[in-house]
Amino acid sequence: MAKEREEYLKKNPFDLANGFYNRKLNIKYGELDIKVPRVRFGNTFRPSLLPTHWKRVDKEYEELLLAMLTNGYTKSKISRTVRKLGLSFSEDVKGTIIPQ
Repeated sequence: MAKEREEYLKKNPFDLANGFYNRKLNIKYGELDIKVPRVRFGNTFRPSLLPTHWKRVDKEYEELLLAMLTNGYTKSKISRTVRKLGLSFSEDVKGTIIPQ
């Protein structure tokens, strides 16, 4: 990822490297702690390792979805309830937490 940032900065000479931030990336075999390089001004820099619409899901959110599922909520009822609470319920979240 640092190499990607170097390439980005070569193409965007008015931007600057701005350290790293820590993130946890959930992968098939567990959680991976990573340091993600960042730039000061560019909002277009995104390392290719990160999923395109990467959002971390809180453990509480996951537990809420599992509780609704175990209490017999259908996918559509879970979706409506979560949206009423102002939370997102993307296809990625559905596929990760709710068995097909």
